[in-house]
Amino acid sequence: MTYTDQIQLFYAFAIQHPLLKTRSWGNLSDYSREDYITEYPAIHCVPQPSSIDNTYTTFNWTIMIYDLLNEFVGVEAQSNQLDSLSLCHEILNDFYAFFTNQLTGCGFYLQQPVQFSPFIDRFKEAVVGVEANITIIAEQTACLPDNPNLCYTSV
Repeated sequence: MTYTDQIQLFYAFAIQHPLLKTRSWGNLSDYSREDYITEYPAIHCVPQPSSIDNTYTTFNWTIMIYDLLNEFVGVEAQSNQLDSLSLCHEILNDFYAFFTNQLTGCGFYLQQPVQFSPFIDRFKEAVVGVEANITIIAEQTACLPDNPNLCYTSV
């Protein structure tokens, strides 16, 4: 399993989910600086430091699901903060179920439980959503020859 495989799996979820309008990945510092997202809710995947062990690779990601924040100061009845946060939480639940089902019997899995935090942030637009930290454990599949010297020839 590679980063490309994982991004494709994230995007497969986003394409199949009827509410998600925009999908992206990459460093958060580069996100929404030049390109202006106009369709919400959105999902953004940020690769995090990961590790390789003898028998598996641990891939860490931050998954952000968010919607526009239409905050009307002093008029709480017109605020969508809680509605947007609830919607993003439901999308995260769907993501978790989709991802867990896709990984059944494939030699890799989503580490449980998934921790998440609600957030409000300002990119080019004010947004509200959930940020989840996920870990994907992938078994090593590299085959090593019985005699490592066979791989090298002396000149």
